[in-house]
Amino acid sequence: MKNIIERIGYVGTNIRDNFLAKKDGKQGVFNFIKIAKKAGIRKVSRYIIKKITHIFSSQAQKIGSFRLGGEIHMWMYDQFSLSRLLREAGFKDIAVKNPYKSSIPQWDKYELDVKDGMVFDPTSLFMEARKPRPKEAITK
Repeated sequence: MKNIIERIGYVGTNIRDNFLAKKDGKQGVFNFIKIAKKAGIRKVSRYIIKKITHIFSSQAQKIGSFRLGGEIHMWMYDQFSLSRLLREAGFKDIAVKNPYKSSIPQWDKYELDVKDGMVFDPTSLFMEARKPRPKEAITK
């Protein structure tokens, strides 16, 4: 279990904890009878039709729905491609880091990647680089 918790990180653990804390005893399972009583049969039937339509929708519709849902990734960087891009952009001192360490003073106080000692997303790539100042700015 500890291995799973380490892999899902802080956000995944929070989702899991909320799922397990459901008060209706259904543990997050959709309860059609309860919804039918609250929302009325018309809304439930619309919901069912929407779900069935989604199951049989075309691949293009599914891709379009995914892209409009906010998870649009055109490129995923690894340490090699991101290092090259940073170097080409003029950065130096490029280094792979972990979420607990940084050259930024008092990094752990900011809780940007770690909360309560747990990483938000353990699958993330953590890198740092430094952009040198132009020589003109230093002399002025």
